[in-house]
Order: sequence, then structure tokens, then C-alpha cells
Amino acid sequence: MTSLIRLSALYRIIRGMEKDLCLDQLSHSERVVLMSVVNLADASGQAKTDAIIDDCKEDGLSRPTVFRCLKMLTKTGKLHNDQFGYYKPAL
Repeated sequence: MTSLIRLSALYRIIRGMEKDLCLDQLSHSERVVLMSVVNLADASGQAKTDAIIDDCKEDGLSRPTVFRCLKMLTKTGKLHNDQFGYYKPAL
């Protein structure tokens, strides 16, 4: 049971951090895509679209869902993108 209690405490910390960064307003899919971009960012701080799609597939997101999320995250200013298919976090 102690593992479950620790997990619950960790979950509260994460939710608090998400709220501080205004990520609590994002859908689950949008959060997965945003975290993927952050995790995949190279030395220049950017992640390639194909890598983001592949990473998000592991979380069960389809290609169209990833593209919808990338579009929404860009529109709301959470991500920046360029014409070469790279995204980087704006946070």
C-alpha cells in the first residue's frame, strides 16, 4: 500500500506543476504530444514531426490526433513550428 500512497503524492505534485504551467487546461492527448516534444527536443530545442508521431503512438495516439494536437498547441502558443516539420516548446 505504501507504493500506492507514494504514487498518489507524486500525482498531486505533478497536477500542481501542470496547474502552475497552465497545462491543466489541455486535453490528455495535447499533454501527451506536448511532453513528447519536450522529451524529444534535440540540442537546438526542436523535435521532428515524424519522431513526435512515433513517440505518441506508444501512448495510443493516432497520427491524425497528433496532428490535431500539434495544430492546437501551436495555435494556443504552447509550441512553435517551422516550415521544415520541427516543433519546439514555447514554455
